[in-house]
Amino acid sequence: DHVIVTVSLGVLKANYKKLFTPALDDKKVAVIENYAYGSVGKVFLEFEEIFWDDFDASSFLWLAKDVNELGDRKWLLGVVAFLKVVSFPHLLEGVISGEHVKKFEEISDEKLIDDCMWVLEKFFNRELPKPKAMQRTKWESNPHFLGTYSYINVGLENLNFKDLAEPIRKI
Repeated sequence: DHVIVTVSLGVLKANYKKLFTPALDDKKVAVIENYAYGSVGKVFLEFEEIFWDDFDASSFLWLAKDVNELGDRKWLLGVVAFLKVVSFPHLLEGVISGEHVKKFEEISDEKLIDDCMWVLEKFFNRELPKPKAMQRTKWESNPHFLGTYSYINVGLENLNFKDLAEPIRKI
């Protein structure tokens, strides 16, 4: 008699028009269409040896000359930081955000590792050992999620996300 829908906002944005009969009311549609939904990607590189010593995290400041060197690695502009993973000392975690997550998820594992090593070597300013393993997220391209987080667009503070939780028909 009842259905509770708990899909991500990304899935809701992509499918709400065909998921519900009767159609959702204007208040719910306004929230779905106007709340923003984005993606973050993460890559975990495991190394045999730790080369980062006192390093905890590194954010990148790109100079114009660096950007010109990227070539087909422009997705690296989305790398927010590389972080040391405290509980796993042989791991570095890369965080990727914004429009570059799509490309990050599409490239091959080999290219991803090569590109990550290129940027790490550039900013560490030395040759580094290759990782022995790599894992990455693919939340944006996963049809069950289509992204990772929602947020309010500037100027839309009057929308209430809780409107989505209200029953369509109260019994």
